[in-house]
Amino acid sequence: MKNKKTLQICIDASFLAIIIILTFVPYLGFISIPGTPISFTIIHVVVLLGAMLFGFKEGLLFGFIFGLCSLIKAATMPQAITDPLFVNPLISILPRMIFGGLSGLFFSLVKKTNKPLLTYILFYVLCGLMTLFHSFLTLSVLYLFNMNSPYFSDGYLILISSVISINGIIEIVLAIVVTPNIALSLFKGFPQLTNSPFLGVSFMQKKLNYKVMLKPYKEEAILNLRDFIAINSTYDEKTIDENNPFGKGVSEALNYISQLAKNDGFSVTNYGNKIVEILYGEGEKNITIMAHADVVPATGNWSNDPFNMVIKNDILYGRGVSDDKGPLMCCYYALKAIKNYNLAKGYQIRFLVGGNEESGSLGMKYYFETLKKNQPTYGFSPDADWPIIFAEKAIMNFNVTYFKALKDVISISGGVVSNAVIDKVVLKIKNENLFNFLRRNEVVDESIFKDNVYQIIHYGKSAHGSTPELGKNAVLELLSVLAKYYQDDDLTNFYNAISPLDGKGLNIDKVSKEMGHNSLNLGLFNYENNKMELTFNFRFVDGCDVNLLKENIRLKLKDCLINFDEPSKLLYYPKKSKLIKTLLKSYQKITKDKKSKPIAIGGGTYAKEADNVVAFGMQFKDFDTHMHESDECIRLDDFNKSMEIYLDAILSLGKLIKK
Repeated sequence: MKNKKTLQICIDASFLAIIIILTFVPYLGFISIPGTPISFTIIHVVVLLGAMLFGFKEGLLFGFIFGLCSLIKAATMPQAITDPLFVNPLISILPRMIFGGLSGLFFSLVKKTNKPLLTYILFYVLCGLMTLFHSFLTLSVLYLFNMNSPYFSDGYLILISSVISINGIIEIVLAIVVTPNIALSLFKGFPQLTNSPFLGVSFMQKKLNYKVMLKPYKEEAILNLRDFIAINSTYDEKTIDENNPFGKGVSEALNYISQLAKNDGFSVTNYGNKIVEILYGEGEKNITIMAHADVVPATGNWSNDPFNMVIKNDILYGRGVSDDKGPLMCCYYALKAIKNYNLAKGYQIRFLVGGNEESGSLGMKYYFETLKKNQPTYGFSPDADWPIIFAEKAIMNFNVTYFKALKDVISISGGVVSNAVIDKVVLKIKNENLFNFLRRNEVVDESIFKDNVYQIIHYGKSAHGSTPELGKNAVLELLSVLAKYYQDDDLTNFYNAISPLDGKGLNIDKVSKEMGHNSLNLGLFNYENNKMELTFNFRFVDGCDVNLLKENIRLKLKDCLINFDEPSKLLYYPKKSKLIKTLLKSYQKITKDKKSKPIAIGGGTYAKEADNVVAFGMQFKDFDTHMHESDECIRLDDFNKSMEIYLDAILSLGKLIKK
């Protein structure tokens, strides 16, 4: 069940039903040995078990029901010599409420030792002590309320004391032998029931078992990811207003994560639907996880509805499963496991979910620059490739306006975002010869002729803007054919300048030993009224001078109007730094892959928006997730494995903080 309160109500009802059945079914909960004064109960084991699993409130509740059932039983079907005395609620109910509540309180305190083996031993001790306390308290209350009663003579008191003492010993042994072992079995079989301090711990090896820790959440994570994917959280200018700075879809996605975290007991703040902050733990130092809830538009030809996640052959398909909703969910459930085990001590874990990483990272800028939140001590962004990213190219978008008359061309439009290869271009023309030329040159995939106008669609292949060589830019293919048709030197020179994907045509190409080569992606294109408007996404390596890059672009496109956006910074961390070494070790520990080395990418992640943060997973090199393309996907096994890596990474960074 997704609603934790509903789940707890169902569990409580089950415990109460067990107590009632044990009370009123003869010889089941109250056991008597014929011919002897021995008469003991096993119901206290149920109360102890509930208190051990859930703490004070449930312990108090189960103790109350235990006492209430004892009162009703004494009033309606007295059997033992002490039953008539239990008609008094102060004798039947009060001691058992105190017993249940205190048991829950003490068990909760013991859990906070954060030493699983010690906790397990203390549970045995507490079961015996609390059962002894229950017997002592019951006898004391019996005496207190009946010491002056003729019915309660000295001889009778001795008899009652003897009976309770004998029965008490049996009940203590039962509590010690049975309760912790039933609890451990429940923890292992149904770990979603409660927060176990020792679940997932091998007492022989004394180390955490991540698979066991995360087992309760694997199905829940997939179900919540499906709901999360169903929210179309692309940047939407049409629905932007004061309450929705990036559009209603993004706000809905951020609110979904906010509510999920609140239901799980985290401290959550939504800063104006720009960024959501989820906190756990305390301390001046922090581990910061930076993920994003927005996605790029679902362009291209999808095999299924991109916002209806499907699973085929253990592969998840949907917009955002790999960028970045899937990785976000992996990190969230790793954090949830840490919270449920109370493993973060002496530091804070801060999970930041942004609303527009794909279109400017304004939410993260708002958090650190406007709100002036403290920088991470260490952190990572789950938004790239395994094993780890030690460097990211700098990014600079620039807009170009080129005035050029294309006879018989009414309009051309293509692209949805600057950081993706244009996979579809729509062209409107009014010339049959031009149409036939385009068709012969294979840039007509679909066409409609209406009102003397040809509407043509040509498809390319989308790819991430950082790797334009992996796609096919539909606009560039069209411009190449148009340049041939018009035999126009200016248009040909313009095409030759903007088409090389390494920027060589604009004299902005460069190769770095560690970071690779520069890349140039045409992401947006529009032509109307003899004017072309283009938006480029340019990524460059270390050693480049920004001012020189701009100057070279201006020289090559001297007849164009050019506007440069503020470039993002280049990111670089030494491979031997503590942050890189620690996270790489977590990857290696879970995957057993010791060959893969830290890599540099052209993609820009949230790591650039804060100090001491790098991109960390979660695309494996042997599987193409089609990020920013149609049929975006991720293997289910990779999803589960990544959850383990992130769990180990957070705990490892915590150890690094405490050194």
